[in-house]
Amino acid sequence: MSSQAEHQRRSRPAGRPPGATGEDTRDEILEAALEAFGEAGYEAMSVRELTRRLGVSHNLVHHHFGSKHDLWRAALDFGVGPTAGGLLELLGTSVGSPDSARVLEEGIERGIELLMRRPAVVRILVAESARPGPRLDYLYERYLGPVVEMLSRFLAESGARGVRDIDSRVAALFVLSSASAQFTHAALAERLGLGSPSEGGYTKAIVDLVLGGLMTSDWEAESNRGS
Repeated sequence: MSSQAEHQRRSRPAGRPPGATGEDTRDEILEAALEAFGEAGYEAMSVRELTRRLGVSHNLVHHHFGSKHDLWRAALDFGVGPTAGGLLELLGTSVGSPDSARVLEEGIERGIELLMRRPAVVRILVAESARPGPRLDYLYERYLGPVVEMLSRFLAESGARGVRDIDSRVAALFVLSSASAQFTHAALAERLGLGSPSEGGYTKAIVDLVLGGLMTSDWEAESNRGS
């Protein structure tokens, strides 16, 4: 940040950023909170430090979101909600689809795209899924559980279309772990020379690996004949 920009940030009064609408301010707070929760973890994340970084008042954050836990939930809804909703719609409208592989491929690509755009979500998921508690309950009841349930319906209806008979819970854990691997093992990924997940065909490689696990050998043979 330039010295002039830093001076302007420090000299502006705490509260709503100049020229910003209420929605702009809310989104800015949520974006920053998502990053802070991902970087520091829930317990260590300080709302006061967050407001200091943003140059807004503590009362403004409290007015918009209430408690720290409410802010955490709102940040996750902001970061995950649209993609999770899109996945549910994709799977729900494609139950029984004759093109199961394409639907699964699109769903995996959407999930990886979210993780590439918001790696803080990965760090939060990893941290909160390691132990039971109200935050994992919220993530599961609002996002993970509905996706697993819809995936179960999708897989059950797609058995005759080349999809293996696999426990949807195992499939969901496998897909999430595979899609997030380069983020959760960032140092190792760098050591392996993989670079950014957006480079080097990372998404395609993950999609191929996941589809290879979910689709039957009959589907693979049919796909190869058609290519």
